[in-house]
Amino acid sequence: MLGVTIMRIIDFHTHYVRKEMLNPTWRDYLAEINPLFFERIDDYANHPQLYVGYLKSQGVEYAVVLSECAPATSGNVTAESMLGY
Repeated sequence: MLGVTIMRIIDFHTHYVRKEMLNPTWRDYLAEINPLFFERIDDYANHPQLYVGYLKSQGVEYAVVLSECAPATSGNVTAESMLGY
């Protein structure tokens, strides 16, 4: 195909999260800026294939899911909480 570039999208910075793990300020901000995603956060945490489907719907082919220890700013998601994800 002439003139067509196919880009593969890899999201190397995404997080496993549950609502109760989020700092209240960040939780409220996330609910405000992306209410549809926020509504499904716990579903994505409980059912990884739902999250995979969401990422694919956004054009993401591969993703690296990270833990995060930043309770003062966003939340505290331990690596242990991600085991099995």
